[in-house]
Amino acid sequence: MKADEFRKELEELRGIFEKRRSELIVRFPRKFVAICEGEIAGVGDTYDEAVDEAWRRFGHGPIYVGRAVPEGEEETWLMV
Repeated sequence: MKADEFRKELEELRGIFEKRRSELIVRFPRKFVAICEGEIAGVGDTYDEAVDEAWRRFGHGPIYVGRAVPEGEEETWLMV
């Protein structure tokens, strides 16, 4: 997958997370939620737990991970 395709996919996954934020806060309060292929792919108490579950279910590929918290309480992580 080319870098521009990867970025586009991540933005789409982020959009899915944002659209579902209210639901995610209710279902998984303060948990890390991984979105992959348009689905909830992993949930965990830590970023790593959510990513590990997503990798087990979907393999390695674009995954967006956000924390199910109200807007303004978000934290940002960058992987390089």
